[in-house]
Amino acid sequence: MHGLLLVMALATASTAPEQCNAGVCWRVSPITCITEHIEQSCQSTLTVQWHSATTQSLCVAIAGQTLHCWQPTTAGVWQHNIPWQNTTLSLQTDTTTIILQTELQVLSRQPIKPRRLNGPWSIF
Repeated sequence: MHGLLLVMALATASTAPEQCNAGVCWRVSPITCITEHIEQSCQSTLTVQWHSATTQSLCVAIAGQTLHCWQPTTAGVWQHNIPWQNTTLSLQTDTTTIILQTELQVLSRQPIKPRRLNGPWSIF
């Protein structure tokens, strides 16, 4: 992956802690990706693990677009290499009711250039 640094170590903040809601818990990794350039999308292997006390049919979606669904089960794992930018990842019922969601962030190593307060030329 030329010019792309992924933050995926277990000891870093890139792995979200387990989140739970309505008897369903999940873990998403990574939630943060660092790129070389501003506005560059991240290309990484996204991993979603979930488990539930009851049997459910759930789907994982990114920015409202369904990526994968599970038939009635109590747990699921999904792993796929996808491009993404700052967006929302959600775990939802097959009727699109969101049970859990998290923000995926793309950060850049290139600093944001400060906006110039004056014009490009000045006599003072």
